[in-house]
Formats: sequence, structure tokens, C-alpha cells
Amino acid sequence: MARHDEPLNAEQLRLVLQTIAGRAEVARQTIWSAIDGERNELDAAAEAAACIMTSIGAIADSASGSTVIGDADRWNHGPHFAQAGRELNHG
Repeated sequence: MARHDEPLNAEQLRLVLQTIAGRAEVARQTIWSAIDGERNELDAAAEAAACIMTSIGAIADSASGSTVIGDADRWNHGPHFAQAGRELNHG
């Protein structure tokens, strides 16, 4: 990896954060696909790792100022969460 004597500029930082979010999503999907559905210690550990990747991805995605997957709600609750909220009557 190249050494940088100066801090990253805003565009470089955005690209780094997008890369982190993208790789977190790949790791999350890979982990979830490895879980076989039975509740055992290995699956519990894999589920915990998937949750950690969700958190890392959401943080990086939010901090990048753009969208790799989406906001924290999308990372945590899926692509239909925001649309479902519009159907609720809060008044």
C-alpha cells in the first residue's frame, strides 16, 4: 500500500469509505450465506460477525456522503424499510 505523507483529501476519503462499505456488504452477504439455519455456536458467531459488518458498512456508507447500500435503516432493515414507513399513519 502506498504511503501518504499528507492526509487524504475529501474525494479520496469518500472513495475509501465507499470501498469499506462495499467490502463490508460482501462480507455480510458471505457470512449470511454460510449460516445453515441451525442454532449452534458457530452460527451464533457468524451472525454476530454479520451484525458487526452491517454496523461497519452503515457507518462507512453514511460517512462517505454518498450511497453504497444506503442509510443505516437500509443496512439494518433492508431495502423496503423506508417505503414501508411511508404507509404508516402517524397522525
